[in-house]
Amino acid sequence: MFHLFMATDLFERLKLLPMLRITLPLLAGVILAFLLPSFSYIGPLVAIVVLLAIAAFLGGRLSYVYRWVWGMLICAVLFLVGMLSVSINSETPAYPEGYTGIFKLQLIDRPEPRSNSIRVEALLTGEIRNDSIYVRRAKVLLYLKQSDSLAQALMPRDFLLASLRLQAPPLAMNLGDFNYRQYLANRGIYFCAYPANNDVIYLGKESRFSFVLFFRRLRANLIQRLPHLSIEGKDLAVFSALTLGYKGLLDPDTRNDFVAAGAMHVLAVSGLHVGIVYLVVAFMVGLNDKQKRFLKQRAFLVIILLWVYAFLTGLPPSVFRATVMFCFVVGAKVFRRQVNIYNSIAASAFVLILFQPKIIYDIGFVLSYLAVISIVYFQPKIYAWFSPKGWLLQKVWGLTSVSLAAQIATTPVSVAVFGQFPTYFWLSNIVVILLATAILYLSVPFAVIASIWTTAGMYVGKVLALFLFLMRWSTDFVEHLPGSIIHGLSLSIWQTVAIIIAIMALAFYVELKKKLAWVVCLFSLAFAILYHGWIEIGQKQQAFIAVLSARSNTIIVLVKGRSAKVLWNEERMEKSVLLQQLIGFKRFYGIEGIELVSMGDAMGLKSLSVNHAMVADSSMLAIGFGEKRIIVHLKGRIPRLFVKEVKNEKLYADIVITPTVYDALAIKRVVSAKAFVVGGYVPRKLQNDSLPADLWIMPLRGAYCLSIKG
Repeated sequence: MFHLFMATDLFERLKLLPMLRITLPLLAGVILAFLLPSFSYIGPLVAIVVLLAIAAFLGGRLSYVYRWVWGMLICAVLFLVGMLSVSINSETPAYPEGYTGIFKLQLIDRPEPRSNSIRVEALLTGEIRNDSIYVRRAKVLLYLKQSDSLAQALMPRDFLLASLRLQAPPLAMNLGDFNYRQYLANRGIYFCAYPANNDVIYLGKESRFSFVLFFRRLRANLIQRLPHLSIEGKDLAVFSALTLGYKGLLDPDTRNDFVAAGAMHVLAVSGLHVGIVYLVVAFMVGLNDKQKRFLKQRAFLVIILLWVYAFLTGLPPSVFRATVMFCFVVGAKVFRRQVNIYNSIAASAFVLILFQPKIIYDIGFVLSYLAVISIVYFQPKIYAWFSPKGWLLQKVWGLTSVSLAAQIATTPVSVAVFGQFPTYFWLSNIVVILLATAILYLSVPFAVIASIWTTAGMYVGKVLALFLFLMRWSTDFVEHLPGSIIHGLSLSIWQTVAIIIAIMALAFYVELKKKLAWVVCLFSLAFAILYHGWIEIGQKQQAFIAVLSARSNTIIVLVKGRSAKVLWNEERMEKSVLLQQLIGFKRFYGIEGIELVSMGDAMGLKSLSVNHAMVADSSMLAIGFGEKRIIVHLKGRIPRLFVKEVKNEKLYADIVITPTVYDALAIKRVVSAKAFVVGGYVPRKLQNDSLPADLWIMPLRGAYCLSIKG
């Protein structure tokens, strides 16, 4: 009976949130579709037609008592619509990997300078073959040389003609590394290309109007003009991200400062930014005036300007959500209705998930919605803990309560994805959000003044540059405080889900005062703790050999429990770089202690069973770990013809590690092994050959692991 009362209370509250009720089954259908193997859209489509036919047949035959049947039918249809959306939006690469051709491309966004190249996102609009254009669309990332003068002047909507070899994006080489290839695939990008300067020809700008690319080009033009208005260098990078949503100019040091200070969210255009734009625009058109004349026209103008700003920032999920929410606010003001903010949030999520189902894999989407829901619910309760006196203390406590509320729901996901936690987020957010608010308020008149009077715009730009410098200085100051960031944290996906369920159950308990919610909260936390213990036991008992790749260098990790020995080539990689490359691997396997051993250090190798030999002027190293034997080809080339094949008396090893496929094929003639791990790419002339199944090409398959238990 107790459970029934709680369920009744919950359903009564859900009645007030119709958009949430239709978003949940849609989301469930999308998640199930991604979990299932590939399927045809015909199945969900037929099921939807059948359910609609049942609904038409029932018509008005059902009495009010059985109204729940309509609810179930609607939920089932939305569930199937979610599956159908995944099937319709699923795509496969338009070309095979390694395909070479002459393509016509259109730039999608502004070129981004990198350390050794300039990255450009482009759309392949067609392939030129046999004097004809074959239309096949595919997104590609071009990496142009910095010496290329053309790359510096490119803008969105520009057309190029280029000879390209389409390559798959880099694979996540080691367990725990960021999966860049999957990240790009979720954005519909399956190829990268590295053309030479003389392989690219500029064709001009598109004459036809494109709504999205028009705003991309407008944003690029605005960014290009800012250095002439006293905003340049790192200030330009921060200002572009803060106001226009363009992060391509941010250098690693600036990113690290904001991440360590827990203020990276400020550089992601979101509700704060859209809210300030709304307040400024509403003030300019007099939306909040008591004058009711032309109210609908003024409201319509506000909505149009909000969407213009949203498209100018690239329409990320956080901006779309905030824009939809403020559109509801404007509509409620016009029609004198109350706005349920949870309905607004659910409505924006419904549209995004329906048309871009892959967005559920976007960490920005997840964190954005968790943050706003957490702020809306928890911030008033946290703010009520303390009643400061004085305007300044009230504002400071208000910002602190917002930061604390946002962290409640986002921390589990942030720890699971990034493995770290900024300890001074509450301190940095007070200063950074105040400065960001001042910059955003000043940006609107800055844009107006600069467009009318350039000289006056330069003086306003100097004021903005001062605020931007203070923002960067404050994040750098916090980043250098002792213990500013806690590294090495880890949560599995199941622990993350359990903690979020516990937070939701706690919120239900606060609202409904039902013991069942408290029980669910405790049970979820207990599950997360027990699961952590189970992972700890597994990590203490683990024992395996891992062959990893770090910046095109092969390293060998011998893991036993929570300690590991790392064998590496000291001549090719610095120690600090190696340790940086191992952060993800350490977190994934819970490694606490690492001993670095150079393969050229005879004393360091003494603790291992090691033999060293020379084969055809090639240096070989045999290593024993547990009962496994590893043969490492250190340097030198083994001529394949030099090694005569031995059939009956081959040497045996569990793993043979070589730099090239040629060396692996040569050693394979005299050594029998479970796997021949190759650190380099397969040469083009061998790619079409049927290579042996026991060849493990790391650039194509990632890290190789072998347990020493069995």
